[in-house]
Amino acid sequence: MMQVKVITVQGVQLDAMADAVHVRGIQGELTFLPHHADIIVQLRAGNVQVRAKDAHSDIELTSGYAYMHDGKLIIVGQK
Repeated sequence: MMQVKVITVQGVQLDAMADAVHVRGIQGELTFLPHHADIIVQLRAGNVQVRAKDAHSDIELTSGYAYMHDGKLIIVGQK
């Protein structure tokens, strides 16, 4: 599992452990899994889909960035 944090101007929308996170980047769709390579992705409008063994969350963003580093994913975006 990996640590995932989704932050907007309204505050922290999600701070949880996840098995997979699916986003819509400006160059296409991308799924982050634990131990994913470090990367920064510019996001376009769409759902951020966070999946864990026993739960899932969908967060609608209009834009933002996803930053994967050292097994932690931070998403900063606009709602």
